[in-house]
Amino acid sequence: MIAGGPAPLIATTLFANYGTGYAIAIFIAACAVVSLVSAAFMPDYTGKDISQEYDSERDPAARPVKALGRWSALETKCKPPSKPAVEPEDE
Repeated sequence: MIAGGPAPLIATTLFANYGTGYAIAIFIAACAVVSLVSAAFMPDYTGKDISQEYDSERDPAARPVKALGRWSALETKCKPPSKPAVEPEDE
């Protein structure tokens, strides 16, 4: 969060207060350390299908769907209405 949008404002403030680029370099290094520590605590999902975990959280009865096409997972879960929601008007 602090290394993204407000980083230029923070860098400007650091340079105005300390008058050197070393303060900005220390700020960037500190943000990098926070990012590396955060990434180290993330669970490893290498080689795992994370869509199954997502589906089981949403619907306990969900099972893995073999992808046949772009919308195959949606087509198996969503049934089209039996009749149109709005009846067409006769002309």
